[in-house]
Amino acid sequence: MAIDVPASGAALDEEFAKAPPPAWTARLGGSPPRLTLVASPEASTAQLVKDGPDTVIFDGVLHDRDELVRKLPGVSPEASEAELALRLLRQFGAGWLKNLRGSFALIIHDADRDELSLARDPLGGHALFYAQTDSELFASPSTDALVRQPAVPERINRALLADNLCRRWSVPDETYYEAVRRVPSGHVLRVRGDTLEATRYWDPSPPGQPVNWATEEEVDSFDDLLDQAIDRWLDLGPAGIYLSGGLDSISVAAVAGDRTRLRGIATPLALSLAFPDPQSSEEEVQRAVASNLGLSQIMVSIDEATRRDGLLRSVLDLSSRRGAPVIGTWLPGYRRLGLRAKGEGCKTIFTGAGGDEWLTVTFYLAADLLRSFDLAGWVRFGRITRRSFNSSFPSFARNMVWRFGLRPILRTEVVRGLNATAPGVLRRRRRKIAAGAMPDWVAGDPTLREELLTRVEDGWSHREWERSRSFYLQQGRLSLDHPIVSMEMEELFENGRHLGVRMAQPYWDPDLVDLLYRIPPDVLSRGGRAKGLVRDTLARRFPDLGLERQKKVIATDYFTSVMLGEGREVWAEMGGPQALAELGVVDGARVEAAAQQMFSSGNPRAANRIWNILNLEAWIRPRT
Repeated sequence: MAIDVPASGAALDEEFAKAPPPAWTARLGGSPPRLTLVASPEASTAQLVKDGPDTVIFDGVLHDRDELVRKLPGVSPEASEAELALRLLRQFGAGWLKNLRGSFALIIHDADRDELSLARDPLGGHALFYAQTDSELFASPSTDALVRQPAVPERINRALLADNLCRRWSVPDETYYEAVRRVPSGHVLRVRGDTLEATRYWDPSPPGQPVNWATEEEVDSFDDLLDQAIDRWLDLGPAGIYLSGGLDSISVAAVAGDRTRLRGIATPLALSLAFPDPQSSEEEVQRAVASNLGLSQIMVSIDEATRRDGLLRSVLDLSSRRGAPVIGTWLPGYRRLGLRAKGEGCKTIFTGAGGDEWLTVTFYLAADLLRSFDLAGWVRFGRITRRSFNSSFPSFARNMVWRFGLRPILRTEVVRGLNATAPGVLRRRRRKIAAGAMPDWVAGDPTLREELLTRVEDGWSHREWERSRSFYLQQGRLSLDHPIVSMEMEELFENGRHLGVRMAQPYWDPDLVDLLYRIPPDVLSRGGRAKGLVRDTLARRFPDLGLERQKKVIATDYFTSVMLGEGREVWAEMGGPQALAELGVVDGARVEAAAQQMFSSGNPRAANRIWNILNLEAWIRPRT
């Protein structure tokens, strides 16, 4: 049953405009040092357990808690997750971390050894940040909560703001506050005195070791692992699902519908966002899938969801109230849907996030194929890419031959040669390339500009390629380690925290990712198109929707029209990026001149530039 829901209304508007809920904050300090919760709001789910020299703080959910209880004789089935973590630590040591399944932040203090450990779940579904002062260390799932502590400086990270405008992210653990760092996903950070060391405790294919490619028998377990990943979240209560017209969310909806009926529980509520631009609209597919699966559906138009202030003003308002600038432009629409789902009793909202990372073969496979002179494989991969993605033929050819083909090969060989024979020349070349790529309106402060160039010198590395000798595998590592991936996961976590629901991402389930990471590229593209593992199954299930031929839909034209249309008005209302100029992140006069050219250009790249500038400006103003 489809329900077309007006997105406005006094009650919904009031809920939409609410300030973010406060987050818990932990502190290690004092003499002798003790781990305590210095802020634990009424709705906080953080648990603290102390026993002898050990103190544990746990926040999140463990999917395998029943199994863990069985492993620990004498532990009550009602034991908290923090109690389970403490018992597991004592019985099995720190090695048990890699076996935990869930979305969590975990902090452990061993007073006898004066060692603090901060761990984040394997794929970063739960956020965890920290700030170290001269005598204390604070930790929280919220960056804003940390800088509210009197001992933690509120200084803005100008370098990250400027790098963002250059579309660079070179430091994996940094945030938009200088004093606040993230614990990377799948890592444990150990703190002893002034020494901090982060190590990865979970890895589907450790670098430097041969890839244990999945066998056909293992590939056949894909459906069972997806079932398991979805069941883990269904255990938490009634669910909704952000249902687009893409293969990822459709596959999650189909499995979730099947699993709920098999288990005799309520089917998920389909939550769909509609776009007015015909090239971006997936409404027909969204409605057909919900109807076919027998799911009740809430359909909200992005225009209706933001009609009071417009899309750009709505998302900038949300960005100003978040711990980091918003990444997802459509967040106001999804927030409206999430509020409706919460009102209908949903405890969990599924997304198809992760499908693009783990079901799709990265374009950099072209470089591996050319490097090994596998021209037949390169042609075959080109056909798969052409069938699966919308792009003009010149753009497609340029990507296959140069951008993802010959260029990375040549660049790697040049870097290897210069690194071995003339490292000084290599560093100067990196600086020159970075300086040439940096817009002249970025980093109006010369000191900041020099810092950015130094970051590029220090940040460029081909170590992953050297360890794997594969561009394809190198890109797979980025899905695990790249800062922008962490930021996207943290934004999704923050969305759930604001809504008061759990955000479920089955395609980021560790057991499923462990398999998908190791599936050979030709198997992922089975059937001659991207996402072959799910495409054929869905095409058979929905024979009238053309999913066997579907190409990925990206709302580029709609995004461009909004940013260059509403953007001009918002720019004038704000008086341009004044706060960024005061910080020296942009040169005020130059960015104003560049903006007028961007507004007149009408191209997507200019629209992205305008969005980045206004988004960072909206975030920075309440903080300066």
